[in-house]
Amino acid sequence: MPKTKLANWEDVRPQAFPTKHARPSILLGNGISVNVWPDFSYASLKDHALNGGELLESDLGVFEEFGTNFERILSSLLVTERALRAMGRKKAAAAARELYLRVQNALVKAVKDVHLRWSDDQDFQDVLTEIGGELRRYNRVYTTNYDVLVYWSILHVNEYENRDVFKDAFFSNRSGDDTVEFNIADAKVSKSASLVLYPHGALHLVRASDGSTHKLCRREGSRLLERFGETVLDDAVPLVVTEGSSERKRESIAQTEYLAYCREEMGNDDQPLVIMGHSLSAEDAHLLEAISDRPDFRKRAFLIGIYPPAGDIDDQVSHFLQLFAGTVHTVAFFDSRTHPLGDPELRLPATP
Repeated sequence: MPKTKLANWEDVRPQAFPTKHARPSILLGNGISVNVWPDFSYASLKDHALNGGELLESDLGVFEEFGTNFERILSSLLVTERALRAMGRKKAAAAARELYLRVQNALVKAVKDVHLRWSDDQDFQDVLTEIGGELRRYNRVYTTNYDVLVYWSILHVNEYENRDVFKDAFFSNRSGDDTVEFNIADAKVSKSASLVLYPHGALHLVRASDGSTHKLCRREGSRLLERFGETVLDDAVPLVVTEGSSERKRESIAQTEYLAYCREEMGNDDQPLVIMGHSLSAEDAHLLEAISDRPDFRKRAFLIGIYPPAGDIDDQVSHFLQLFAGTVHTVAFFDSRTHPLGDPELRLPATP
């Protein structure tokens, strides 16, 4: 029997929305996407990765040893490579590096392969309406998910209302290849719009060889998913931060202007922060650094959704209390299933 009794979202909501016009921020992790589409789970991604042709049969042992968490596997392989190089075992270190790259590529391909497809079905549209309707309450939305569920949801709301309820900091003119380039000089957002950022990139973002970031746009008569993997700007690659360790993620973020901008925005944010579907594990230490950049960090309110089926509730709560030790204002925990974004009714059937 857990010692911690989780509150319902409505019980702690006033701490995030203390006034009628309050607009806090929210950080979304993979649990939000899995709630809608279970194939986004690490276990499902592993199954698709193993059958996707990116991995060798001899690679399967790393999953047997480390489980289904791709980031943990990638982080362990980085440590292994460094240790082998320090020991002078260059061939073994090179083999570890090659395995790292195969697992990294397999992850990106698996996310593409399992991704749910756009549908005009009413159930699908209702899910986008529910997600977008909740997210519009927040001033800043940070999502570290690679999928485009949040992106679809904000587009759905913007198109329905025929105005920019949401902004994503891509304000340049649409180019001939149906992409929009990020320009930090244009990245100012009005206070009335919700700013949506992707601190780890996403499948609809690509990075050119000069470090610039571009957003793929839906073409007339086609779907956005059809563009994943398409050659654009001659040499652009998907902007997805899949490096295993927090240190490597930090390096990758610093090399890309858009990701550095996302990190800066997180560091400047002083609003209450709701955390949903995110564990903020050791591999995400760089996110915690960004969140705690401000001198008044300790006075900030954090409201954290806990998903009981994910493991021992007390262990999950203890983990976050250690992360936010000494916070002056408040750290509140609630059952994520009672939040609109964690509602089990959002789950879509296998073939939407």
